[in-house]
Amino acid sequence: MSCNCQNPASINSWIDFQKMTPQNPLDLIEYAEIRTVPGLYLNSNTFLIPGGPSAPPVSPPFGPPPPPPITAWTVSPFTYNGLPTCFANETDNQQMVSDALQWNFKHQTADTSAYSALPVRKIIFLRGGNQWAMDIPLSLGASSYPNLQLTFRDNATTRGDYAGAYPVIDFSNSATPFTGNVNLRVILKTTGHVSMVLRAIDNGAPAVWSMFEMEWVIVP
Repeated sequence: MSCNCQNPASINSWIDFQKMTPQNPLDLIEYAEIRTVPGLYLNSNTFLIPGGPSAPPVSPPFGPPPPPPITAWTVSPFTYNGLPTCFANETDNQQMVSDALQWNFKHQTADTSAYSALPVRKIIFLRGGNQWAMDIPLSLGASSYPNLQLTFRDNATTRGDYAGAYPVIDFSNSATPFTGNVNLRVILKTTGHVSMVLRAIDNGAPAVWSMFEMEWVIVP
């Protein structure tokens, strides 16, 4: 795969997932922001619920069972709120601006119809290349989220790096949490076909954890 993502052919069971090294989202993403808040790359200790299903499995007689999760995952309320749109990063270059307009005209980037089967609604088409930015409109619902993290979906199947951390692009804004309709803007290095997730923790007590899956088909 051109984005240098993990090769699915090397994964034969969940044992292999547990041994897999997390994939760095910077291998694919040049830049990302949500609601004009720039993302921050970091190795996260809060990407997954502590003690959750991706913790190393241990069971008697080899050791005590893993601790129960401090909470449970809930179904993500996030949805696409329109069609992803391509923009030229060289806004003073009219040829590039025109090219982006023509690309949008020729590409249907999502199918949000209520008549489409639910599993395929996660598929969106994006344009690769650092000369282009893609705006992905999202509806986060009524809850407020002080923290969102973007990374490859299959990182959630691993144990993390040597310290149990996960490479993510982090969006934090406790003063003005993310809510309602927002744009996720990304600049992508190259083409490929990848599954990404946006992990969300709301500001409830206790906090509700969810993960929104997106299937990105990245084309020229």
